[in-house]
Amino acid sequence: MKRLTLSVWLVLTLIIGLMQASSASVTLGAKCSKAGEQRNSSGSIFTCKKYRSKLVWIADAKAPAYDKAFASALLSEAQARASQILADAKTRANQISSPPNCTARNSTASVSLGSDGNLLSLIFNNSGVCDLTVRASAAFLCPDGRVQKISNYVTSTGIFPLRAGEKLFVNVNIAYFFPQVLNECRLLTGYSSNLVNISSYHQPPSVMTLTSTFSGSFNQAEATKRANQFLASEKARADQIVSDARKPEFIARAWKAATDAKIAAERAAAEAEAAAERAAAERAAAEAKAAADAKAAADAKAAALAECAQSGRSCEIGNTGPGGGIVFYDAGSEQPWGRYLEFAPRGWSGSAQDPITSWCNIDVVLLTQVSIGSGEANTDSMVARCTSGAAVIARTYKGNGKVDWSLPSKDELNELCKYLRGQATGNPKISCNSSGDERRILREGFFENYYRTSSETSAKEAWIQNFRDGYQGNLGPKDASSYFVRPIRAF
Repeated sequence: MKRLTLSVWLVLTLIIGLMQASSASVTLGAKCSKAGEQRNSSGSIFTCKKYRSKLVWIADAKAPAYDKAFASALLSEAQARASQILADAKTRANQISSPPNCTARNSTASVSLGSDGNLLSLIFNNSGVCDLTVRASAAFLCPDGRVQKISNYVTSTGIFPLRAGEKLFVNVNIAYFFPQVLNECRLLTGYSSNLVNISSYHQPPSVMTLTSTFSGSFNQAEATKRANQFLASEKARADQIVSDARKPEFIARAWKAATDAKIAAERAAAEAEAAAERAAAERAAAEAKAAADAKAAADAKAAALAECAQSGRSCEIGNTGPGGGIVFYDAGSEQPWGRYLEFAPRGWSGSAQDPITSWCNIDVVLLTQVSIGSGEANTDSMVARCTSGAAVIARTYKGNGKVDWSLPSKDELNELCKYLRGQATGNPKISCNSSGDERRILREGFFENYYRTSSETSAKEAWIQNFRDGYQGNLGPKDASSYFVRPIRAF
C-alpha cells in the first residue's frame, strides 16, 4: 500500500506546491520548450511535440482518473494526521488549563561569571514563571591591608530571592547577598574591610533552588476558556483535513500531483541510469585504452630487449646483452671498440663465487692502457704470453658462444663498480663510491672485495679496485692469489 500511495502523506503535505507547479495552464497549440515533456491540464495529457518547425503542446489523451485504492489510502493518511493533531491538542489544552506547577524540582536558576559595565559580576538568571528562593556559592578575594592577593580567598554562601524572569547582577553590596563573606575574610587575613571582590581564579559559582512559588494569581475560568478555544480550533483543522480527503476534486488533484511526481522521478531515474551507462562505457574505453597502451609499451620493451640480446642494437643499461651478460655501459654512439659493455652473469664460472687468481704466471710487456674499450686489447696481449691467471680465466669464458670476453681495463672496471653500486654510468671521469644507503649492497653476486683489471702499473703490479668502497689502487701484486675476476665484453 505504501508503494501504491507514493507516500501519500508526503503528497498531502506538499500537495499545494505540487498542484501549483503541475496545474499551470497548458493550451493546445501553445509553444513549449522541451520535446517529450508531458503535463496534465483540464483532464487531458499534453505532450510537447514538434509541429512543422515549432515545439507545441498537443493533447494525446484524457488523463487517467484516480483509482479507489489511492483514494482510500489518501483518506486513511488524512484520518491518521487528524487523530495526531487532536491528540497533540489535548495535551496542550491540559497544559493551558492547569495552574503552573511550581516546585523546587522543576524550577531552576542559573549563575555565570560575566560583566556589568566594567565590573566583574555574578549573573543569576531565572527564566521561568515562578519566584524562587536560591542558595548560591561563590569565591571572593579578601583584602590583606590594602593589597589583594590571589591566595587570599574564601568561598561564601548566601540565600536570597530570585523573581520570575529576573536577571540579577551581583557586583556591589556583595555582603547583602553573601552576609558572612566579610567575617570570613577577616578570619582569614586578620584585616577588617567592607570591600571584597569576586574571584575568577578559583572555583566557579553555583546556585540551587530551595523553594518555588507562582507569583501571580491563576484564573481557572479564563485558562479553561483558552484551552477550549484552542481545542476547537485544532478540531476544525483536523476535520478540514479529513473533509478535503473525501472531495473528488481534491483527490483528483492529489492523484495528478502524485502522477506528475512519479513521471518526474522515473525520468530522473532513466536519465541517471543513462548517465551511469555512459560513464561506465567511458571508463571501460579508458581502461581498454590503458591496457592497450600498457601492452604496446610492454611489447615495445620486450622487442627492444630481444633486439639487444640478439643483435646488440638499441640496448639500455640493465638489458641482457648478446653474450648473455648484463649491459652496464653505453658510450652513446659507436666507438672504434663498439658502443656497449656487458659483464658476465652470476655463476658464469660454474660456481656461485667469482674465482680468485693471480694476474699472470709470467712477466709481460707493460700494458698501460686504462681507457674504456682497451680491456679487450690488453687481454689479447696477456693471453698471448700467459698460460694461467686472470686474463686466461676471463678469455676462457664463452658465454652465448662469444669468444671475446676479456679482463676489464681500469676505467671499465670503475664503470662496472658504479653500476653495481647504483650509480649512473657513462661518465668515466666520475669514480665509484659507496655513499648512500642504497649503494651499500652490491648487485649480481659480486663481493665487497678487490677485483682485478688488465691495466698494469709496473712489472710487478697492476690496477685493482675494491668494490666495498670504490677505491682503485695500483698496489695489486701480480703474483698474489687474493683478488677476484669477472669477465666483460664490448660490442
